[in-house]
Amino acid sequence: MAVAGPRRAILEPSFLPQSRLIFSAFTSAPSYQRKLLINKTVASLIASGIWNKLDALGFMAAADSQAARINWIAPGTYTLVAQNSPTFTTDRGYMGDGSSAYLKTGVDPSTTAKFQQNSGSFGLYARQVDTLGSYRRDGGSENGATSLLSLNSGSAADKIGFNNNAASGATYYYGSNPTGLRAVNRSSSSAFDCYVAGSSVQNKVASSVAPSAYEIYLLAANVSGSANNISNAQISFWFVGASLSAAQHASLNTIVNTYLAAVGAV
Repeated sequence: MAVAGPRRAILEPSFLPQSRLIFSAFTSAPSYQRKLLINKTVASLIASGIWNKLDALGFMAAADSQAARINWIAPGTYTLVAQNSPTFTTDRGYMGDGSSAYLKTGVDPSTTAKFQQNSGSFGLYARQVDTLGSYRRDGGSENGATSLLSLNSGSAADKIGFNNNAASGATYYYGSNPTGLRAVNRSSSSAFDCYVAGSSVQNKVASSVAPSAYEIYLLAANVSGSANNISNAQISFWFVGASLSAAQHASLNTIVNTYLAAVGAV
């Protein structure tokens, strides 16, 4: 028995400092297997160059609702705040009700360190898409009609809408079940790209405007301070930060799906 302690210490992996900060933010300590998964995911995000480009990233497919609201990039900042009780399902994510339930991120696109007017990305993983239609938003921030950052899948059964720091948006018709990772990415003042499952599906020529000064909501759009177009989608993952390269979007899609597969979400 005297040898057991040292042996365990030798056999346990050396967790990354970024992972240890995430573990310490859990109210209920993560299991050893969960720690391994988080550490592997963080290592992949760092190796791909994605980690240092982001203001916030979170896996809502988590062991409990508190863990689902943690910002992995900087725990204690941009913690999600549930409004009107969106439904949390273990290792699946948060679902809206299409009426009043959504999540606040605390992320103001006009003041973020890395998301900027001409270099910004915003994305989420919709495990289940909105079924209500009428341009329901899965997430976004809108300063009236002058500056839009939004993602939506509910305008039609086969439609995904995108916008990034522009007054007019782009829409890509994807098919009958547009679940998975979708993102908007702006890398210049002249255009932005729409990404689905890690691949660019449309380049939209649209001059940039200053980012909206209203915090980003998930499962709804924050339109000048009010939750609008509330969705009944289920979201498992979200992120916001600087522009990512095409290769990094592809890597992020692989990393997110690997994590979600490990917890049984896909």
